[in-house]
Amino acid sequence: MNIQGSNFMVKGIAFTKGSKGVRIGPA
Repeated sequence: MNIQGSNFMVKGIAFTKGSKGVRIGPA
């Protein structure tokens, strides 16, 4: 569950950054 947590955090940060990095990875 460590890897999943890291991925979630990275996605959360990208989401907060803006729609610029939201379309870079899968939903």
